[in-house]
Amino acid sequence: MNPTKTRRRSLSQSAPPSPIETLISFDPDPSPNPNHSAESHDWSSLTDAALHSVLSRLSSLEDFFAFRAPPLLLVPRFPSFSESFYDLLRRRLYSTRLPWSPPSRRSLAFSHGFLITISSASASASASASGPSKLLLWNLLSGARIRLPKSPHRLPRVILSSSPASSSPACSVVCFRPCSQSLQFCSLGDPLWKFHTFSNAPIIHDMIFFRGRLYALTPGRRLAAVDLVPRPEFTLLGPSIDPNSDDPGNKNYCKWTLAESGGNLLLVGTYLSMQFSVFRWDFEGGGWRELPDLGGRALFLEDKGFAASVVPTCPAVKGNCIYYADHRESVYYEFSLEDRSRSTISLNPSSSLPHHPGAHVPKIWVFPSLCCF
Repeated sequence: MNPTKTRRRSLSQSAPPSPIETLISFDPDPSPNPNHSAESHDWSSLTDAALHSVLSRLSSLEDFFAFRAPPLLLVPRFPSFSESFYDLLRRRLYSTRLPWSPPSRRSLAFSHGFLITISSASASASASASGPSKLLLWNLLSGARIRLPKSPHRLPRVILSSSPASSSPACSVVCFRPCSQSLQFCSLGDPLWKFHTFSNAPIIHDMIFFRGRLYALTPGRRLAAVDLVPRPEFTLLGPSIDPNSDDPGNKNYCKWTLAESGGNLLLVGTYLSMQFSVFRWDFEGGGWRELPDLGGRALFLEDKGFAASVVPTCPAVKGNCIYYADHRESVYYEFSLEDRSRSTISLNPSSSLPHHPGAHVPKIWVFPSLCCF
């Protein structure tokens, strides 16, 4: 592996106007726009001047999302416990108005156009504390809210099988805690969660839905297929590889994350040096195969795991790059698989982002291009 080249970016003074600025100034309320048309348009023929003119006139959240804006980063603010959007194109923070008052609720993840949130009673408690979790899914585009059953178990990772806005197939919700053997799951509309412990299976490091099926990552980078119905079953796939790399005390320690991109099930390794390796699962051969690139796509990761894979649509996002947001720092990282270089981008170049060192509150990637009407 070639040595990583590191560079730090500075704020560009010639960046085009940001649609999020108009959004916040004129219409922070995510109410439906009756004049919206779902017909798609091709913006590629517009000149830069015309494109910037359109961006500066977006006046509603629906317009902003329909224009397929670049990814945003939702970041926590302390001591107010509010949340702000970071605009990757302008590299600026903007206040936003979420439909609850901080700190009554905070965000956990973004999936299929929905922000996954949790009530403050369970969000602010320590990892070992007991107490019910009150989870709410909020559609950033339509404002629709979906309440999930109250859960007696506090499991910090939440993943969705599909869009909650779609009735076919029904969306399944899975909650789990890394380095445990337990999970809870339900389908939208279920009155209660189902809880299960795989007592004879390895611990679970990560989980992901891929092509409608649930997969788990176990020690030694070993993949497992997980069936929830008619009864929970855990099936190990392929061999174990270098289990010592899972030990945080090992100098070669690597955090492994399941991801999806371009129709491939991926395994992404994050090293302490903020270098990355990417592998795809070979369903025929039953093993991981290293990938030299992402086929021109960009991969977004958070401290808790995979966020999304998108086709770059603006200069702020580059193909064959991995974007990583860590809760511990007021920066995010851009890592190129092509030349193994790394950029460190500050979330607020003009001043430091207020941060509470004892608070494990994640930064969350938000993708307007993945939202549905």
